[in-house]
Amino acid sequence: MVTTFKYIKIDGPSLYTGELLKILAKNDVKAAFHVKVEYLNNPVILAYLRSAINDRHIVGLRLNNDDIRGDPKAVKASIEEKLQRISKVTNGYKVKFVRFPYIDSGVPDPIYKVVVEEMGLIPTNFNLDSRDYTGNLGENAVVTVYKEFIDTIAPPAKGSFIAVQRDIINESVKQTGEVIKYLGEKGYKILRLDQCIGKRIDGGTGVPTGDGGSGNGADTRRPADSYASSIEFSSFFYLMTMLAIFYMFR
Repeated sequence: MVTTFKYIKIDGPSLYTGELLKILAKNDVKAAFHVKVEYLNNPVILAYLRSAINDRHIVGLRLNNDDIRGDPKAVKASIEEKLQRISKVTNGYKVKFVRFPYIDSGVPDPIYKVVVEEMGLIPTNFNLDSRDYTGNLGENAVVTVYKEFIDTIAPPAKGSFIAVQRDIINESVKQTGEVIKYLGEKGYKILRLDQCIGKRIDGGTGVPTGDGGSGNGADTRRPADSYASSIEFSSFFYLMTMLAIFYMFR
């Protein structure tokens, strides 16, 4: 049985996103990049975002804490404004995925999840953390986290994962190729995030094609035990320095 991961990337892009895009392209892996619109005034960030779209990665929206507070109608209006801004600077890309921020309680008020779902958006999450935010990453430290997690699964099971890395951390980005290699050796296949739901989102316009790319409109959803494994790459872009495996960059 081949189990899959998906790459997702949140909050980006960062100054290391260019290197990451090269690694993903070399390995023929697609990620999902969740963007904070506050960074879109930076031409470097915008260029990386457009490159990600041109390479047919998924682009989603990363929300801030302030985006999920207050009246649900106001929250909806704020999210719509952010979606329109992304669409404007990306020649009409239609965002379908949204990432909630981390909060102390662990989850946002359920009403906001209802709001985004009523807008036709799909909340994304992860269940395997690379812990690359801990700092002092040694050689293959990120790969080791995956090995320690996945190697505990007794064959023939493979499990289902959404994993997260952060491309603001250069060492984590540099180890991405080794992570992909290891997952391949373990029998995991890397899919795009949208293939989980069987509705391919076109890389240029964000328009669903319905078939994962073949254009015939077929439902390509896979059984849960064969596709749900995922990796989430999180991209935190800070102006000062400034991801089917389900590889999500946050």
